[in-house]
Amino acid sequence: MNAPKDLFLQPTRSFQDFLRTRERISNDYINGHPEPLADIATQHDPATFFPPGGTTVQGAAEVSTSQRQGAQSFRNGSTGQFEIMQSASSGTLAFWTGVQHAEVVMEGKDERVSMQ
Repeated sequence: MNAPKDLFLQPTRSFQDFLRTRERISNDYINGHPEPLADIATQHDPATFFPPGGTTVQGAAEVSTSQRQGAQSFRNGSTGQFEIMQSASSGTLAFWTGVQHAEVVMEGKDERVSMQ
């Protein structure tokens, strides 16, 4: 549950290392712990978040609020992994596109919920 606050300030880290760390942070999130994600999220616009409900949230402050509120629905015991469809990096610029496959424990639900 602890993401290094200087995750992006480590020039010797590979992008693959970042992706593994990002997947761990995502698993923290689906276990109800938004803090590691907040530690690495931008505090500056532009920012966009696509929450599980299918909406789009724009703006750094709005994204932060949405992520903190969303994490409150998840409980310990959730598991997930990334399917990375494409990624690339060059210097200080990088991107990845993919899907998170998760089985989550949610507030008020007796059964695990599958999410993609």
